[in-house]
Amino acid sequence: RLVFDMKKSPAEVFDALKNQTVDLVLTAHPTQSVRRSLLQKHSRIRNCLVQLYSKDITPDDKQELDEALQREIQAAFRTDEIRRTQPTPQDEMRAGMSYFHETIWKGVPK
Repeated sequence: RLVFDMKKSPAEVFDALKNQTVDLVLTAHPTQSVRRSLLQKHSRIRNCLVQLYSKDITPDDKQELDEALQREIQAAFRTDEIRRTQPTPQDEMRAGMSYFHETIWKGVPK
């Protein structure tokens, strides 16, 4: 609405936006509620479920996915939700890169 009120054409808006830059800043947060290892397990569970609900799944694939899903759920239940040691700077960096890869990068249109 603001662009409309300013009476800017689509070309003017495009020209203004095409040279914009975005700098991502990832900061460590001591109260991170879900560990990276658990997030990765959740991602694998989600992937199994997506494949299980695809229309062109074979009975053999379904059985393999059911077994993989069961393994991932069991592994998630065995994973400690709380980090028992203070993370190193390298741990923090890996966590930040994991978030970037698993959320931000996957959300960027190709």
